[in-house]
Amino acid sequence: MKTILKKMIQCCINNYKGKYGKIKKVFDVEKKFKISNVSGVFGKINSQKNTGYLVMTGSNDLFDWIFNLMFWLKKIPYKNVNKKIKVSIGLIEDYKKAQSKILDWAKNFKKIIVTGHSRAGALAILAAVDIQYHYQIEIECYPFANQKVGNKAFNISYNKRIPQTIRTVFNNDLISRLPPFFTGLVHSGKLNHLKTKSNFFQKLFGSKNDHYPQKYRDAIEKM
Repeated sequence: MKTILKKMIQCCINNYKGKYGKIKKVFDVEKKFKISNVSGVFGKINSQKNTGYLVMTGSNDLFDWIFNLMFWLKKIPYKNVNKKIKVSIGLIEDYKKAQSKILDWAKNFKKIIVTGHSRAGALAILAAVDIQYHYQIEIECYPFANQKVGNKAFNISYNKRIPQTIRTVFNNDLISRLPPFFTGLVHSGKLNHLKTKSNFFQKLFGSKNDHYPQKYRDAIEKM
């Protein structure tokens, strides 16, 4: 697991354009996309002919964080699903902007690996389940530091569709605790919690500093 996590967190760091660490080549072929405030990278490694990589880009401006704070729920926009399934309106409205482009790209592969850090990790979860819903292909998802995406009904459905989801959290990352429990949103995937020393207040209230992707990279190196 360490190998794929190192690769995926480096992809996320690369997407921040050097702001949070050195850029290192991961893909042999990559194509960037940007639709409104939603962006990312389609990647390919030549030795893995039938595998595509989707790296969603994290929050870089105030507009993204305004959407981060839109906690209320909305029915997920798929046909013939349980009406109890709901996700964050801010996330789903953003994902829908890039949905057609992502699905058009994904149809060319037998396996897709999706990742993202922070808000992009949450968008990665939506992309993963959407691709699986449309194409029933093998999907792996590796979100880092992501906020909660959907309610319990979404979580049950998601975990059945994408069992290979490893959600990585570093120490007391504050953002990964959002939105608060009273919104009804919960986390999806299997938790990989990377712990280090912290004080009582950091454990209780969380730490903004634990959110930075280079902290995740360094902790993964020590796994």
